[in-house]
Amino acid sequence: MVRGPDERGAVRAAALRLSPRAPGRAHRGTGSREGEVPAAPRGVTTDEQRAWLSAARRCGGRCAACGRPLAADEPVYVERFMLTRMVPVEAPIGAECASSGLLAETGGRDPERCAGCCRPIYYRAVRWNRRLALCSRRCRYRYVAARQAPMAREG
Repeated sequence: MVRGPDERGAVRAAALRLSPRAPGRAHRGTGSREGEVPAAPRGVTTDEQRAWLSAARRCGGRCAACGRPLAADEPVYVERFMLTRMVPVEAPIGAECASSGLLAETGGRDPERCAGCCRPIYYRAVRWNRRLALCSRRCRYRYVAARQAPMAREG
């Protein structure tokens, strides 16, 4: 069945109204309520901010927004940053630097625990398919090494 130009336009308009990415609708997996637009990611503009972001993502234990060392049991909030116009990344930040929207969204929830260091982590989105809560690459390596150690002893 071939559709005319008016029918195709109507189908596209209906698809946009139903699309989760249509303006005024929440993205899938953001944890936002229907009708809310997710918060804009923070911009990274200076070399110092890039260094803080990189160190926090790589080693953990630091706030990606201000570079402050975090206590071992201090909770971290995972916030989205924009390195360039097209490159969003997520990084851990302290409660002082977390946006008010992120604090409001995570206020009533229990934190997830990092699989590498057991630090409490608050993600903006509650995802049913998140297998591990991790605050840094170092914690990912710790988790993988801890899982592989018993297998190496057996073999």
